[in-house]
Amino acid sequence: MKKNFIFVHYKDTNFFLYMQVFIDFIHYFCYIYNMEKICSKCKHSKILSEFYIDKSAKCGFVSFCKECGVNSRKQNKEKIKERNIKYAKNNPQTIKLSQKKSRVKNKEKLKKYGKEYREKLENKIKKSKANKKRYYENPKKESERKKKYRKDNPEKIKELDKIKNKKFSNSNPHIIAWRSVLKSSLNRLGKPKEGHTIELLGYSALDLKNHMISLFTDGMSWDNHGEWHIDHIKRVSEFDKDTAIDIVNALSNLRPLWGTSRIVSGVFYEGNLNRG
Repeated sequence: MKKNFIFVHYKDTNFFLYMQVFIDFIHYFCYIYNMEKICSKCKHSKILSEFYIDKSAKCGFVSFCKECGVNSRKQNKEKIKERNIKYAKNNPQTIKLSQKKSRVKNKEKLKKYGKEYREKLENKIKKSKANKKRYYENPKKESERKKKYRKDNPEKIKELDKIKNKKFSNSNPHIIAWRSVLKSSLNRLGKPKEGHTIELLGYSALDLKNHMISLFTDGMSWDNHGEWHIDHIKRVSEFDKDTAIDIVNALSNLRPLWGTSRIVSGVFYEGNLNRG
C-alpha cells in the first residue's frame, strides 16, 4: 500500500520531469567547471564539452569523445551506409513513423526551407533560360565573349578550375585513381596514351572501385585514399615493355596497400612505401 502511495505521489508531482531537470543541471554544472572524462577510444582525458550528451548513459555522456566519433564515422562510412540501408529495408514502418514525427516537429522549418529552395530554383531556371536564349540567338558572339572573359581573367579562371577539380576529385577518388593507374604505368613503360582509358584498361572506374572495396582491410575506405595506394602485385618494372597495358593493369594484378607499414586491429600490414 505504501509502495503504491509513493508511486502515485511521484506521478502526481511530475517526478520524472524533475529528474530530467536534475540531469540537465548536472550537465550544465559539468560544463561550467570543466570536469574531465577518459575517452574509451583514444584513452585521453578530456573535458566533458568534448563528449556528446547521452541521457541514457550512467554518467550522462557517451563513452568516446567527439573527435574519435568523427574519425570512426569517416573510417566506417561504407559500413554505416550499408547498415542504415539494411535497417531501413527491415523496418519500413519505423522509418516512416520517424519521418512523419520529424516533419510534424519541424513543420515551420521545413516550410521556410521549401519556400527558399523553390525561390532559388525558380531564379536558377530563369537565369538558365536567359543564358540559353542569349546563346542560341548569338552563338558566335557568346563563344567570343566567353573566350575573352577567360583571357582577361586568367587568375580567376585558374582558381575556379582548381576548386572545380578539387570538388570532383573529392567526390570521385576512384575515377582519379583509375586514370592515375593507367598514366603512371604508361610513363614507367615509356609508352604514349593512344585511346580512351576504358578501352585501354578494359574496365570502368566503378569496376576498379568495387574491386578495391572487396580487398579492403580494416580502416580502409575511399575517403582515406592517399593513406593507402593501388599496388601492382607483379610490379610494372617486371613486365616486358611490349606487354599490353590491360595485362599490366588487370584487376587481378591490383590490390589496395597501406602507404606505410602499420598495425590495424592487432594485424600487421606491410606498406607500399616500405617494400623497397
